[in-house]
Amino acid sequence: MCVNFTPSRPAMAFNDLPPEICQEIFLICIQDLHLNWCPAIERRERFPLFSHPTFFTSVCKDWATIARSFPPLWSFITVFVVINQVGHETGGHIDRRPSVELLPPLPVVRKSIELSSTPPLSFCVLPWHDIETTEQNKLYKGTIKPVLEEIIMPHYLRWRRVTLEWCPLESFPFSLHAVPNFPCLEHLALSNSLYFTGSPCTNFATETIHLLSNSPHLHSVEIDFQVANGKRAEWENQEDTRAHIMASIPFARLTKLSLLMGPMNVTATLKLLIEQCSNLEILEVSIGKISTAIEDQPILCHKHLQELVFILGHGYPTCTALLNQLTLPNLRSIQLPPARRPDHQEDVRNALIESFQKLVQRSGCRLRRLCYKSNPRAQHDTESTLQILRSVSSSLEELEIEADTVDSLAVALSAPTIPGSSDVLCPRLRTITFKIKSAFTTSVVDLVRSRWAPLPDLGISKLQEFEIFVMLDQRYGDRRIPPALREATEALQLLSLSDRATKPTTKNPWPQVVRVEWTAHTHGSERRNQYTYHKLSVQLDMVRLYPW
Repeated sequence: MCVNFTPSRPAMAFNDLPPEICQEIFLICIQDLHLNWCPAIERRERFPLFSHPTFFTSVCKDWATIARSFPPLWSFITVFVVINQVGHETGGHIDRRPSVELLPPLPVVRKSIELSSTPPLSFCVLPWHDIETTEQNKLYKGTIKPVLEEIIMPHYLRWRRVTLEWCPLESFPFSLHAVPNFPCLEHLALSNSLYFTGSPCTNFATETIHLLSNSPHLHSVEIDFQVANGKRAEWENQEDTRAHIMASIPFARLTKLSLLMGPMNVTATLKLLIEQCSNLEILEVSIGKISTAIEDQPILCHKHLQELVFILGHGYPTCTALLNQLTLPNLRSIQLPPARRPDHQEDVRNALIESFQKLVQRSGCRLRRLCYKSNPRAQHDTESTLQILRSVSSSLEELEIEADTVDSLAVALSAPTIPGSSDVLCPRLRTITFKIKSAFTTSVVDLVRSRWAPLPDLGISKLQEFEIFVMLDQRYGDRRIPPALREATEALQLLSLSDRATKPTTKNPWPQVVRVEWTAHTHGSERRNQYTYHKLSVQLDMVRLYPW
């Protein structure tokens, strides 16, 4: 969170603020990190001290007293399980077996629970890295199960937000059959590992249903039991399990729903959205095959939906069919589904674009965020992307594009350099994220530069954040950075370290972070490296390099 202001009088020293104000400031920081994640957590960098209240207790005695005397500050518990595969030293020799570490350490978790006292409790338990092997899954389960049973479970009456990754093929991590209800629970998120997919076992399904059915204030549900392609027959064979879980979800109360238990057909999704979830504001869903006679159904209006996310599913045709049946006047964010191989056909792509444009026109919505997977290397792909952007140009503030390359798109998005120009694409754009498969060129740098210092008479918002992720192929699998990528990276660094970047104005500050990440695949393995640029006077070889 960044707040820029110009005080009309000398600012009050932090230590002169009333303790209640200091406590609220601390709480806002911890809540934001727990609920929205921070880049350090999301990208699995070293565990950030500032994501835990001990950050405040380590500054000075006064801060420690203020923090310890405020129980709500300690009621947000985030626990990561780190499985280290590299050999570690034990008793003077190298132990090659994987080691397990809790972040924060277990004594800190216990103390946090103690200091949290009686306020509602939010806890999140996740693996630090993806679980890819049976041994890793066994270590994760064996490490976190005692923590959940002994430390978290006794406080079930205080649970407000629960986020847990656990393999649904295993029994639930704690027994809930003796618990009558969860009176404070508002948010439940259950997910499984990408490498251990399948329909939930009987015990896991039963305990999940118990949680969903006995939480009278539950209004946010995320269930991710996505099944790999080779195991979808398991869901079909256990349709009763899925139906029982679905029947226990309190759809009428929900404001957020992320439902990934195999693809849903378009008709079922429409029925869910209009008839069962009239108060829904956020929907994440995987759409399956198109139902028959979908075109004959009337267009339906959902007045509250603000964010729509398509995940996996059957690609563009199902998304097109759903968009054609909806009017969403309050839609602010949309993530279109990943393109499948047949979606590169021009008629399929054009149908999606037309349905999207008609949705925006019919709804009269002002879309602020757009995520779209394209292929701008082909001319018609670039034009398709531009057609979508033009339909939301006046309101779009955040853009995420995944493609092979974005050079031509970067040229189109660059701000004009001639005074008096009126043709500006997406003038309100403040955040840009590119995910590409080849080294980007200086055209991307020109885009950032043009939106960093646009001509004042164009009415263009200055860029606040820029990220680019590059997936390199095997020929870049050595430790050297491709020359084009190095040149463009150095140019971005010079921009972030320029005088105007380090001295932002009150109204239009320069981006707080410019991030460049590249990933290389070589000999069946993957190595990721990340360059993070802050407003620091450092040389290129001094920029922090984080192994993924």
